[in-house]
Amino acid sequence: MLKLYPNYEKSLINLSSSILKEFGIECRYGTLRRVDKLFREEKYKNIVVLFYSGLGTRMLDRNLEENSFLLTNRMSDLTSVFPSTSVSATTSFLSAKSPYEHGILGENMYFNDLGKTVNVITGCVNGTDEVISKEFLKENLGYESIIDKINATGENKAYGIFPFGIGAYESRDEAYNRILNLSKNSGKKLIYAYFEEPNYSIRDNGIIKDKAHDEIVKIEEETKKLCSELQDSIIFITADHGNVNCSPIVLKEHSLMYELIDKTFYIENRCVGIKVKEEYKEKFRTLFEEKLGDYFLLMNYNEAIDNKMFGDGIEHKYLKDLPCDFIAVSVDKYYLVNEENDSICMASCSGLTEKEMLVPLIVVKKKPFKDGIRRVIESDYKVVFEILADCHKFMYRNRKDIFMAGPNFSRSEFNNYCDKNKPDTCYVYTISDEIVGLIRIKYNMLVGYSKFTSFSYIEIENIYVKEEYRGRGIGTELVNYVILLAKKRRVKRVEFCAWHFDKKTAKFIEKFSSRVLTKIFEIDSF
Repeated sequence: MLKLYPNYEKSLINLSSSILKEFGIECRYGTLRRVDKLFREEKYKNIVVLFYSGLGTRMLDRNLEENSFLLTNRMSDLTSVFPSTSVSATTSFLSAKSPYEHGILGENMYFNDLGKTVNVITGCVNGTDEVISKEFLKENLGYESIIDKINATGENKAYGIFPFGIGAYESRDEAYNRILNLSKNSGKKLIYAYFEEPNYSIRDNGIIKDKAHDEIVKIEEETKKLCSELQDSIIFITADHGNVNCSPIVLKEHSLMYELIDKTFYIENRCVGIKVKEEYKEKFRTLFEEKLGDYFLLMNYNEAIDNKMFGDGIEHKYLKDLPCDFIAVSVDKYYLVNEENDSICMASCSGLTEKEMLVPLIVVKKKPFKDGIRRVIESDYKVVFEILADCHKFMYRNRKDIFMAGPNFSRSEFNNYCDKNKPDTCYVYTISDEIVGLIRIKYNMLVGYSKFTSFSYIEIENIYVKEEYRGRGIGTELVNYVILLAKKRRVKRVEFCAWHFDKKTAKFIEKFSSRVLTKIFEIDSF
């Protein structure tokens, strides 16, 4: 397998540093030049970060087509931090600090002044029900996040959306709805959302199983839909790490080496601290590199620091408390266990393979809608439905023998209008992003001929402008837009129909040239 070391000039930390810079906040780490350039070229009201755990670069390449939404919008790749764990990587991004500075390497952390190993997620001492106080953990592991820093300026806003803690979301759909609602708030803001999939599916089933594939395809569909609905936003999609399918190596089976070990400390599955009996350190290293050197990189603490594996900066006070003489990091598919019946995992992270360390930087730019005409998008459904309901009520009042009280207009039918590959659609006219008018069209054809030929014709099914905006030429612009569309597609005929009782629409139709527009006024043969 290819080895990949963390690059703290092109990592998740540098992405958060670029975001802080855009909000006018100083950061110690360097920024990403290409991201800085995007911020210089266009100013966005919303900076949205979607953080999918386990969605590494190689997982995307394996599971999605080249022309997929996520792959076509991938700007570059970044490295995770070391160790490439969810806890360490997300803390690094949110703090804009390296693991060397924030001190959190994985779920398990040893506190020398307590003499105990604590799971930093649950707050419990490992192997017991003892809970360490939140105050102790906050005092010793707390940090000011990029969300805190942005909010502290008083000029802009930042929001975090998580599946745990106070205000946790219950489903990704709920999280996406929160993102959309927050994006509509006034002012410049950061919206950060963290998702635990596809990591759980990969960890439990392996990277090549259907469950993992289906989850990634679902994320592809969800992010595409979310991005289509966001406005005036730049969206960054990335991950904390990738994963690799793995198999255990049982230390106890290597008896000569195992006898030299005092204890092991699991930072994560593929990154293990090893405490050796004092007089056997050199002998242990020799045996380990002879037996397992092809599969693991063995470092002592000073070697890891000298090589800046954890990054640099001001060393966190608990980092040196690691209860080990060596750190064994996987560079192949294997991970270490003490005994054969120790916990088994299908796939994992925290090693130094490219599959684990490389994460995508996907960028989607959504400029604000300008006043004028555009095709509908999925988030327009409620407004469009209400407008068509008003149109239908007008027709029902005049001809109850023909029309039903409400419109027969389903969500699936509307979704077809949003699909650029479908000819029938609806265009809206917006002012300050408010829909004030619409025109709904349908393509028809003579029997035996294809759409988009001179034998096809466009039927204008509905046109509507809100009463307070009438008299400004909006309806005329909408009809002329459809006529121009017909000409571009070489459709020779546009049909605009008005019921005999709809005098205003009948009069409106008379504005347009009969050479292009077929005018039918008396449609009352029922």
